[in-house]
Amino acid sequence: MEEKQYIILRGTLVSGKKEGQYFLSKDKYKTQFIEKMDIDPFPGTLNVRLKEEHLSDFNDLIESEGIFIKGFETEEGSYGDVIAYPSKIEGLKAALVIPRESDYTEVAEIVSDVELRKELALQDGDEVQITVELG
Repeated sequence: MEEKQYIILRGTLVSGKKEGQYFLSKDKYKTQFIEKMDIDPFPGTLNVRLKEEHLSDFNDLIESEGIFIKGFETEEGSYGDVIAYPSKIEGLKAALVIPRESDYTEVAEIVSDVELRKELALQDGDEVQITVELG
């Protein structure tokens, strides 16, 4: 049996652009997260500005294979592909998501089936650890 490998990323919580809430409310994304990740996503992402010493691991992750969440088009516009990685944040099940069209280069976006800020009593500036499962 193959041993699972992990990457540990650390950073501080920052406010996002509120786009995650909009995108995760779309059924075509939501359905794929449920089917592929076993996560019924809370509408919103937790944004973590990574510490500089973790950026090379994050960039390596971007180049690695994750779980493909297919984009789609509607009358409102097009919604791009997302690569997701099974993760835990402070022990809670989550997914680190990287939108293919993202302009974030040092911020990790985390999706979970709970409101992470509330569940973990987090606020901007708090430090968190993300454990990302590889393979």
